[in-house]
Amino acid sequence: MVIEDFSSHSSVNASGNSKIAPVVDRVLAFIFDVIIFTPVFGFILAKIFQQLHRVYFLSPDSSEFSVLLVVTVSFATMLAILFQTLCLFVWGATPGKIFFKIKVVSLN
Repeated sequence: MVIEDFSSHSSVNASGNSKIAPVVDRVLAFIFDVIIFTPVFGFILAKIFQQLHRVYFLSPDSSEFSVLLVVTVSFATMLAILFQTLCLFVWGATPGKIFFKIKVVSLN
């Protein structure tokens, strides 16, 4: 069994031309994606946020608020996963990864 060393910046795949992206670049690409997608998600989730805001100020200890909060967080998470998946499927990278010149490639 061969275990590849992912800690080195000079790791090369079978084709001999791709390097593994450093962790710092991946984190910065993720932050870039969050900055780009936050306004989009806010626009899509605006009605849910308004309802959450209204319910919170009427009765913050109610079960309706708790359920609405869980639904909002779940929907936002699913939306983020959907956007990430679509970007990776269509372009092979998210906007942050494109900006930092990182691309997801198959080892095969």
